[in-house]
Amino acid sequence: MVLHTGWKASLSEVYAGGCGAVHPGLALGIPRLALSVIAAGNVAFVGLIGREVFDRPTGVLAAGITLLTPFFLFISATFMSYAPTMLLNLMFAFGYIRMHRQRRRRYAMLAGGAIGLSFFSRPYSAVLFATPFVVHALSVAFVAIRNQNDWQPLMEREAVVALFGLGGVSVALAYNGIVTGNPFLFPYQVFAPLDGLGFGFRRLTGPGLWYTIDLALQANTQLVIELLSQWTFAAPIGSILAVLGLIPVVLHQHESNNETSLPDWELRMILSAVFVSVIVGNIYFWGTFNILGAVTDTTDGFISKLGPYYHLDLILPLSVFAVQARFGSDERSDRRPRNTPQRRQHD
Repeated sequence: MVLHTGWKASLSEVYAGGCGAVHPGLALGIPRLALSVIAAGNVAFVGLIGREVFDRPTGVLAAGITLLTPFFLFISATFMSYAPTMLLNLMFAFGYIRMHRQRRRRYAMLAGGAIGLSFFSRPYSAVLFATPFVVHALSVAFVAIRNQNDWQPLMEREAVVALFGLGGVSVALAYNGIVTGNPFLFPYQVFAPLDGLGFGFRRLTGPGLWYTIDLALQANTQLVIELLSQWTFAAPIGSILAVLGLIPVVLHQHESNNETSLPDWELRMILSAVFVSVIVGNIYFWGTFNILGAVTDTTDGFISKLGPYYHLDLILPLSVFAVQARFGSDERSDRRPRNTPQRRQHD
């Protein structure tokens, strides 16, 4: 069974490294308490991010949709790394948003630390989720430097994110060095050298197969179809609502009244870009084929039991945009009152 591309020595280590919430459950002799804490954290952060993207009612309803999404419930009930990694990714997103809007370094530390731990837990998932945010950070930094517009404090905050994030990468490389003797050799590669990213001959156990571009596109197309038609909130209604909520964001830019380096429309574009980075990026990983079993048989493979767990991070945009479609228009959200960003540069 392929669990993920950065699998560590044991599930308990992944949970301990991926989310400190495991410790109260272990201390109380109730390890499943960790599952509830992590699931609650994921629901809460979807709500908090939904509030930032649109408004408070959107955040509340998005949290509710997350709680009622089938594959979120299935994955949240398992001792695997997907749910805690999702929590870390959501913490990163929330910290990044608040860093720009509140202009405080504490949120930069939260964002960097969370994505660093996410990389330690599931490196490729962290990279795919963070890519739209990294692109935004680079573009904002370029514009700020070019315009000489209050660029130094912004660069300092982005540097904090990068520093803490690279700290997590360093921990992962150090872990690899201790366990395998090579910082760039992940433990799963010792167990299964032909597992992981890329096209070509792939094998976990058994005879293996050639993972070609054609096979990757076929498998991932089927996987996305199953995700949208069977595993979202009230499928396929939740998927249809998410598409309807996404269309206004993609078709035209909405002017924002909030004075910030991350206005509403840009944030919505980042969130919509998560769809692209996660779906396209997972084509390069043969595990998406591996979980399907027989590609065209929806009752076969790990996906039939747990859902499309490699795409768990899509719950965030699916939930938020589904709610916005329910409201019928995002103009109301653009007119909502916002707190003026604080001018304070340091905590």
